[in-house]
Amino acid sequence: MNKERLLIKKEEYTYPAIFEYDDDGINVYFPDLEGCFTCADTVEEARIYAEDVMGLHLYYEEREGNLIPNPTPVDHIHLNRRKSS
Repeated sequence: MNKERLLIKKEEYTYPAIFEYDDDGINVYFPDLEGCFTCADTVEEARIYAEDVMGLHLYYEEREGNLIPNPTPVDHIHLNRRKSS
């Protein structure tokens, strides 16, 4: 187990979010939080939905006693265009 990737529960978390703009809207995902993503029609909706989905994701992980990763520094994130299903 990599102890550098673990955090104690915190009052506030900050993670980088990736906004991908497509013809049919905006997809948002968090590279550090597997399965944490959302989509929206506008930038404002995307920001609000991203904040909500991240909060719910982290709440669930804490409640289940799962380990929460430290956020990756922004300059260490390598973007790979995700393919739509």
